[in-house]
Amino acid sequence: MAEAQSSADGVGPVDDSKPSEAEQPTSLVGRIRSINRRAIIFLVTFAFFIVLALTGVFNTSSDVNITRQQAINIALEYAQFEPESADARLVRQGFRLTPVWGVSMSISDPDDQQEFERLNTVEIDAQTGEVLRVSVDDIDAIDESDDG
Repeated sequence: MAEAQSSADGVGPVDDSKPSEAEQPTSLVGRIRSINRRAIIFLVTFAFFIVLALTGVFNTSSDVNITRQQAINIALEYAQFEPESADARLVRQGFRLTPVWGVSMSISDPDDQQEFERLNTVEIDAQTGEVLRVSVDDIDAIDESDDG
């Protein structure tokens, strides 16, 4: 004769039977309660990200209408000096990840090629060509103010 299995604590028998169809919840609330908690968390999170995507929060538009060379040409108009070199990098900024060209123009320090004598950076909206920010660093002017 087979012995009945005991539960994990060894006190009573284990009930391996599945609930009958009559015992399974038929209402929507009952069905939702019977779903695994992790599954509910996953579904709610998934739905949240779908809503964000549909509302444009993840609008990582790749519409780059301004080329690298056009961005450099726009930035050169804002240079306070004749740069020896100019370089542009496409980055994404902000919550909506707007494409922005970061253009740096410089004159190297003759004594130390790792340093700059002058540095100018311009941020340009890669979709519209609008200049967002101009930063001018005159290293010589900074050094002279430190001497005083």
